[in-house]
Amino acid sequence: MIRLIALAALATAAACTAPPAGQTTGSSSPPEVSELRFGGAYRFANDPCRRVGETALTAPFLDDQADLVACPVDYEGRGRFAIDSNSTEVARTDGWVVYSVPIP
Repeated sequence: MIRLIALAALATAAACTAPPAGQTTGSSSPPEVSELRFGGAYRFANDPCRRVGETALTAPFLDDQADLVACPVDYEGRGRFAIDSNSTEVARTDGWVVYSVPIP
């Protein structure tokens, strides 16, 4: 019984470990540790693209005329997002691409 509890605890800890910096998790969930501060989904609930806030990385790109939005680098809809939102790529980090999205 104790071995089973120890094994369950080990499996849980392994599942919660963040990937090394610069690697993507393969999902749209923000990494545990990042150069980005994540907000909610950008366009709709469960949108893989997320608002990002001020950090050392994003501070140079903050603008009251635009939102900063990060999309997973492996998100197939990134190209369509960039075109539809008239956004400009400003940075890449931790498996995310950061865009400056003009506010209409």
